Amino acid sequence: VCQLVGAGIVPFARVINEDESVNIYFLLGLEQISDTQQTWDIFGGHISSDHTETPEEIASREFIEETAGLAYILNFDEELPHQNSDQLCEILSNNQYLMKVIHNDNENRRYVAFVTEIPFDPDLPTRFYEIRQHLIEIAKGTRNAVGDIAKHPAIIPECVRSGNPDMPKINWAYLEKKQLQWYSKETIIKALTKQNGVLQMSGTCIKRLRNEFQIVFKKIMEQCEF
Repeated sequence: VCQLVGAGIVPFARVINEDESVNIYFLLGLEQISDTQQTWDIFGGHISSDHTETPEEIASREFIEETAGLAYILNFDEELPHQNSDQLCEILSNNQYLMKVIHNDNENRRYVAFVTEIPFDPDLPTRFYEIRQHLIEIAKGTRNAVGDIAKHPAIIPECVRSGNPDMPKINWAYLEKKQLQWYSKETIIKALTKQNGVLQMSGTCIKRLRNEFQIVFKKIMEQCEF
């Protein structure tokens, strides 16, 4: 029997062109692995320490955190940032996703990925970068949490930190991803088939698709028609 260790979301969007053809884009997040290597990955993580979370709860929590609550889920009328993952968890629990990819490794550990459509928001990467920089400055004490940013769920309220000066001002789970970016399905396929998983190279820094994502994406391409 495989043990659930984590879950995540593979967000994608459809862009309809003037000739009514459709382009598929995937939203990926960048993580720092070493001084010279960064990886592009989906939005996910490990189950809670008490092991009581469902795959839907893990995936929705991780997605909200790793996008800083700034990704639209259903439409552009939503109020951002999302304050919690309840709405997304309900969507996943009601099977409102394109497909579910289950990966069991050779140590009987199970990871579940939900391929979920979201609106294509070309401004999301820029918005994420700006908010992330603002949150980092708050964490360093070089900027105050005033105005709209004070309502961001990444900020740990003063009343919670009262009496515990060592507690950080920011929940760092919201800063795990360094960057967000949309990549076309064709660009990812090319990276997998012709570039050994390398999506970008900038000087001496290699930006590669994370190995686990490569496994999940290949399963998506095998099982799903967009």
